[in-house]
Amino acid sequence: MRRVKRSFRVRPRVEPASDRAVVGANQVAADVVGLEAEQLVVLSGSRVEITVPGADGARIVSSFEADASASWPEYERPTDDALAFAGQETLSTVGHEASRLAVVGRRIAVSRVRRLQRCRAGECAWERGGSVIELFEPDGTLVASRTFPDEVAVTALDGFSSGGVDYLAVGLNTGGVRVVRADRPGLPDHHAVHKGWNDTVVAVKLGADDDGMVLLTGRVTQDGTALVAKRGVRRPAGRDHEERP
Repeated sequence: MRRVKRSFRVRPRVEPASDRAVVGANQVAADVVGLEAEQLVVLSGSRVEITVPGADGARIVSSFEADASASWPEYERPTDDALAFAGQETLSTVGHEASRLAVVGRRIAVSRVRRLQRCRAGECAWERGGSVIELFEPDGTLVASRTFPDEVAVTALDGFSSGGVDYLAVGLNTGGVRVVRADRPGLPDHHAVHKGWNDTVVAVKLGADDDGMVLLTGRVTQDGTALVAKRGVRRPAGRDHEERP
């Protein structure tokens, strides 16, 4: 199915970020279709579904294909470390889904890991192919995307709006967290946090205080799990100001 991608434009601000709640794995309660009441935005198989409660149960108000998958890719030679993502075995074992979902403003971000078939010396095998984040309107229109390198898997997402700017926190299987501008084409980096980490990030949450944004990160380490708070993540001085890490 071919998805239409239209020119990027900034959406007007909507409800405060504090009104948005993560209610389960890949489930977010937010008003993304302008009903002045929360909908439940969920990943259901490969699709995104937006539902509202009703007397006869939940009613789907919008649904679109996002090519999402809860399962991690399988490989012909899974013991070859070069083929699978770092941390993939652990994430799969604990039931951490491969695709992730977040809401920012009234848009919906979905990540998915890819596998690519590569051939060397006449022998072909499926290998890791990086990750893609795609940003959709509630009707399924694709408005922005970003592709990460072959060895990088997106393992956590969270959306946040601050000072009129939309951000996504993107947790990675290696290399820490990227805070990206969700209001710009290509979802460019605003700030890179914990770049030296080799641990796998399993959860991210963005907030703000008087010193700037606050990032909470959950990660899997060799000794178990850890929760790290990072204060003072930079905010831009204005909509047209860009800070580079």
